[in-house]
Amino acid sequence: DFDEKWANFASDINQSSQEISVIGITDYFSISNYFKFKNLISDGTITKEFELIIPNIELRITPVTGKSKPVNIHCLFDPNIDSEVEDRFLSKLSFNNGTSSFSAKRTELIRLGRVHSGNNKLPEDLAYDIGLRQYVVGFEDLKSIFKKDPDLRSQTIIVVSNNSSDGATGITEHYKLLEGGSQMTATRLDVYKFSDAIFSSREKDVKYFSGLGTDSLEE
Repeated sequence: DFDEKWANFASDINQSSQEISVIGITDYFSISNYFKFKNLISDGTITKEFELIIPNIELRITPVTGKSKPVNIHCLFDPNIDSEVEDRFLSKLSFNNGTSSFSAKRTELIRLGRVHSGNNKLPEDLAYDIGLRQYVVGFEDLKSIFKKDPDLRSQTIIVVSNNSSDGATGITEHYKLLEGGSQMTATRLDVYKFSDAIFSSREKDVKYFSGLGTDSLEE
């Protein structure tokens, strides 16, 4: 169960022979487990010492890829503003299901889950899970939040996946058959420019985004 998973997680970290300087606690549209992790350090359950603990919120954004999956993008926030993330970020996110708009706060995700399932008495945990699975943010909406709060943008590292299944490179897949190339190329490039880093273990990607591939470093 949930508590057992946390206990195992803490045990694995404590028993690791490796020094761990930095750890990021990743959650879908949430920062709660980041605070849970910090509490486990405070109460002595986790005994490892870290130089930095980062709250990392994982999002799904449109447009979708050729695999019909929204793009996987992460926002790593400065720990110094961890108490502000819910109000300055999660509460500003918006998803519209056609009849109502929902922020990404837990109470709103529960409401979305109940609306989507058609059952307003659905247990909170189940409704929350359903709401999470349905919640997708428009790329322009995400950019707008940071445009309106430039200080927040300066305290956030944004990382996008480059996987063809749920990453930026997959955005063009739907449109490969169009003569003259994909009409989504500009959008894909905009996602790259918006991001500070890219998730990829492919050697080809590492070379390309380091300026050692087909395009020059300047390009």
